[in-house]
Amino acid sequence: MVVGKDDLIKARFVRFFALFMMVAAGFKVAPYVAASSVGHTLGLLDAQEPFLLKSGISRLLIVTRLSSGGRRRAVEGGAMPKLLRLVEHENEGVVDGALQALENLAGSELGLQALCEAGGEPVLQAYLQRTAKSAVNEDAVYRAYHLLADVRKWQALGANA
Repeated sequence: MVVGKDDLIKARFVRFFALFMMVAAGFKVAPYVAASSVGHTLGLLDAQEPFLLKSGISRLLIVTRLSSGGRRRAVEGGAMPKLLRLVEHENEGVVDGALQALENLAGSELGLQALCEAGGEPVLQAYLQRTAKSAVNEDAVYRAYHLLADVRKWQALGANA
């Protein structure tokens, strides 16, 4: 059997179309899969090993960036107290990741409220006092200042209401 040039073009077109459809379906399904994996992701934040903690934080960042549903589930699932505990961790990578996740979650009203209720202000103040005495990642310090300012604004708004 002789395969012509038209047959090769058709085969490539079919493969390309099939790949396109799989990618498109993946983009539609990914937020739902991510939101349903929040519980397992939060479980990784209870680990002792820095590698597992960083993995859990990375997954949490991905899940919460994919959809607002993932962010809501993470907040409702108790992410804030776990992340605040990790701000006090000895590993700088874990601390930086925890601050990234806190900043991401505090971007919504529900997240900011949960951060305040979980006692975010004293933890962030203690972190900033500790870092004043050491050379720490500038991004982490910026995140902590930013979060602390948001917490104080939230508390001021709550006091005026």
